[in-house]
Amino acid sequence: MTSALSLTADTRTTSSDDADVLAAVSGDEHAFDRLYTGYVPALYRYLRARSATPEDAADLTQVVFLNAFRKLGSYRTNASGFAPWLFGIARNAANDAYRRSKTPALSWDIVPDAFMPHATGQTPEAAALAAEAVARVRTAVTALDRDKQELLALRFAAGLTSAQIATVVGKREAAVKKQLWRLVQQLKKDFEDEPLS
Repeated sequence: MTSALSLTADTRTTSSDDADVLAAVSGDEHAFDRLYTGYVPALYRYLRARSATPEDAADLTQVVFLNAFRKLGSYRTNASGFAPWLFGIARNAANDAYRRSKTPALSWDIVPDAFMPHATGQTPEAAALAAEAVARVRTAVTALDRDKQELLALRFAAGLTSAQIATVVGKREAAVKKQLWRLVQQLKKDFEDEPLS
């Protein structure tokens, strides 16, 4: 599903990330810029899924990168890589922002344009059906608890692998895979079972 949605355009590798972290800690100004450039799209998508507005997501993205820059010296290379470490910081920042605002947020801006009702080449009838389908999926996703919404955001907005998500949320990879599979199956079932209005 993610390849069809083109959610992960980043081609970063754990070894290039680790080299850039070491270089940044040693004072290479361009190394952190490479990390920023490589991760900002996925990080913003994840935070947009967890924020009420694009501005909130942009602000949180900057907060996360500032925190990451300050904490670079504490990063330890491991098999999981830099992405779970960075998204762990993002998760904490998003949770802090949520606690401060107490405003439930699950943005629909992360849905690719191809699924939006205004997608080019659609007849008015097809656009109306697509809009209704998007509304049904939105309703199903927003009915999920925050932990399940977060798993979906980490997988489909951020484009993280199950292993990376497991590191971020502190669960086993197999448990994350199973929970994601169940979530997707439940959403499919809910979508198919819900009658059109």
